[in-house]
Amino acid sequence: MLAEVRCYIELLQATSFHDFSTEDRSKALLAFKKVSQMVIRNLQIPVSTNNNVGDGMIASNFGVNAQGITVIRDEDTKECETNAWVPLTKLLHRDRVCGVISCSDEKQLKPTVISLQNEVRYNEFAEQISLSHPSRLMRMKHPAIRLTEQFRYRPVCIRFVAKLENVWADVAKP
Repeated sequence: MLAEVRCYIELLQATSFHDFSTEDRSKALLAFKKVSQMVIRNLQIPVSTNNNVGDGMIASNFGVNAQGITVIRDEDTKECETNAWVPLTKLLHRDRVCGVISCSDEKQLKPTVISLQNEVRYNEFAEQISLSHPSRLMRMKHPAIRLTEQFRYRPVCIRFVAKLENVWADVAKP
């Protein structure tokens, strides 16, 4: 399967996709789709937005071989509650979700809820859906662990970030 994809990658380097024959276009798209499915099926830790998890390719292939799935949601208080449910409702193997970890700073900005349907950008449901899922759970006194110490600026983390910055600086050099 990977040999077939390599063949089409080499062809793409030599020719524009628009110049492929109809048959080669179809075969290339099918080969890339099969490899994408294989990669997603074998992922152990995908990093994605909530809405991308709802995409058919990810939703139908992630978790096929998993014994359990834990959804870790970062910057969760900036999301509308409706977005919080995407991974739990769209994943084909959602029955394997055994936990959700919601991480965020409750003092961050609230979710942005606007409508692009008119010039005023008014959404009559904004008040109902502008509360994030973790904010609602905390108001309902759901068990929560509050971290009161900033771990981001510990010496070991600072050294790690500095190394990453050096690596990216080297990569970005022309």
